[in-house]
Amino acid sequence: MSEMKRMTANLARLLGSLFFVVTAMTLQADRAWATARVSGMFSDHMVVQANQPIKIWGTADPKELVGVQLGDKKGLATTSASGHWQTSLAPLPPGGPYELKVVGGDQIIIHDVMVGEVWVCSGQANMGMTLEKAEMAAEASNAPADGSIRLINVPAKVAEQPLGKVEPDASKTVDSKWQILSQRNAQKCPALPFLFAVQLRKKIRGPIGLVIATEHGSTVQSWTSLTGLQQAKVGKGLINDLPMQFHRYIQYRDSQASKKQAKPAASAASGDAAQAASNGWKSGMEAKGLPHDPEILSWSEENDKARKHGHSSNFLPPPTSLFNGVISTIAPYSARGVLFWQGETNLADAPDYEQLFTTLIRDWRLAWGNTQMPFLFVQLPPFGPKPSALQASPQSNAGVFRDQQFKASLAPWTYMASTIDCAGEREWIDWHSADKKLIAQRLLAIALTTQYNQPCPIKGPVFESVSVEGSKLRVKFRNTNGGLRKKGPSAIGFAIAGDDKKYFWAKADIEGDTVVVWHLAVKQPTAIVYGWSDNPIGNIYNADDLPALPFKTDVKAVAR
Repeated sequence: MSEMKRMTANLARLLGSLFFVVTAMTLQADRAWATARVSGMFSDHMVVQANQPIKIWGTADPKELVGVQLGDKKGLATTSASGHWQTSLAPLPPGGPYELKVVGGDQIIIHDVMVGEVWVCSGQANMGMTLEKAEMAAEASNAPADGSIRLINVPAKVAEQPLGKVEPDASKTVDSKWQILSQRNAQKCPALPFLFAVQLRKKIRGPIGLVIATEHGSTVQSWTSLTGLQQAKVGKGLINDLPMQFHRYIQYRDSQASKKQAKPAASAASGDAAQAASNGWKSGMEAKGLPHDPEILSWSEENDKARKHGHSSNFLPPPTSLFNGVISTIAPYSARGVLFWQGETNLADAPDYEQLFTTLIRDWRLAWGNTQMPFLFVQLPPFGPKPSALQASPQSNAGVFRDQQFKASLAPWTYMASTIDCAGEREWIDWHSADKKLIAQRLLAIALTTQYNQPCPIKGPVFESVSVEGSKLRVKFRNTNGGLRKKGPSAIGFAIAGDDKKYFWAKADIEGDTVVVWHLAVKQPTAIVYGWSDNPIGNIYNADDLPALPFKTDVKAVAR
């Protein structure tokens, strides 16, 4: 029996060699054919997803035959009339290194290919901010020395058409290469993906690959395809006159680039003076309780101006542009799931964000060919000043936005990492200063629980119902996991109002999985909010030390 197995194994190896010999001879028989190209996503040191089909794609002349091999897994593809080819290899377990061989005219060999866990990390500046810029450079010392974490940072390109489908040379779709993360280069790695990967590596066997695709100030609609937006009720209005939106954006981008090039080089003295002025301006903004990040202020102000006049923003990547220029070139690269942090630029669209975001999620799952692709995303963190201690106000786009995010998290295979307490005790916080370590820990807990069969607490208390008890309200929460807790001498963060809709900060007592809330000035409460502001106050947690999510409801509203 063992002899038969040996002969079978030898035959398999022989056939494998014959496969590539025959393929190479066939493809080289007509030297007029152009050499096949593989997508720019594939380069030395890459990581492909373990235990999933491995999709490899590229371009060549129409009807050209292309052979692909990774380890002992092989595939053939015939180029379409448009010059594109794709094949799917059978799954491999974690391990490596392997060589990826592509034969089409000539042979392409990609070295040091590992098989492990791949996560696509996308969104705005908070996802792309490096350890260095986040003032976390010391974390670079935690980079593993064994080369087990690798990444590719995909440049943000805007395009009117999906580059992955229209670019005749697939090798030009991604202008980047995979690199091995080390203590020497980790400072340039985006902080949140780095922190996530370093902790994940301690929990699982096998290499980790990070596909970074971010753009500061980007909207959710810029990461969504034209087909996706056409199918969404609110999306249709965003793509009116799309060619003109692209034209205006390119004009704006080029004009800004010209301004930067026209600026004379500053001397050291003038540089110091500029920095001093900048610091003074920053302090003044802080005193007013306003965001001081020049980049954020710039696009916020221009965005507001455009919206007030009924125009789209010229300075933001237009709808579909980043899907076309980035996502269409990445998908369907094999991956475990997506980490996504985006939202600040869509605050003005808060009431529609659930629909816009779930449209993007469906869109990406379709692009990857995986309807169950896990989507782990970051709740909008606190920003700006803490609310006034004298008067409660429930008017907050951020409150509406976070509620929309919570609703989106109820979609299948979609999970939200809470950030409501990631500002610490600071009275004022800017957009980019949320506690990325804590956020990474919560994303990791979700990943371990949902993807790696390592259960962790991942759900904080969620509003369930409210009932009237005289002049008091009793709020019931679910996901208390052993009862509610308060961090501090008293429970805070609740505000109630009567028919006049004048809100007062309320007193609150915890009783099991409920909180009793009241204020002497409100005899007949009809509305209640918790944590409903840009930079919320609130200290209610469950027994797993996860914070309660913000909510706003009328007293007679049905529990969600």
